[in-house]
Amino acid sequence: MRTTGSRNVGATNAYRVLGARWGILVFVLDAAKGLLAALAPLLVIRATGTAPTPDALLADNRAFFSLPPVIEGKVALLAQSGYLRLALSPEIMRGEWAMRILEPTKLSAELSANQDADVLCIESNY
Repeated sequence: MRTTGSRNVGATNAYRVLGARWGILVFVLDAAKGLLAALAPLLVIRATGTAPTPDALLADNRAFFSLPPVIEGKVALLAQSGYLRLALSPEIMRGEWAMRILEPTKLSAELSANQDADVLCIESNY
């Protein structure tokens, strides 16, 4: 496949080089791979039993990603987004780090409790 036709391993080249049966099979397997990637978040949500709730403003449902902590440790999260809370939740990141959600109305109590965290993750609208 890599040396004949378009030198691509896709369905079109498989159809040209190997015939209709193999071309259709490659197409179906490629489509299934894309479908699995699209359904993966739903499968994770169903497996963990958690579901994010959308924010009040639809325009605020943007995702900004940064590097996660590179070592195991404690993460303090100050975020309103249900999606960000779910992405960093212990159900999803099991064994990677311990996460606690900071509530904006209780920040003074959090400071007086003196619970240290290795990483502080703050959503951009704070």
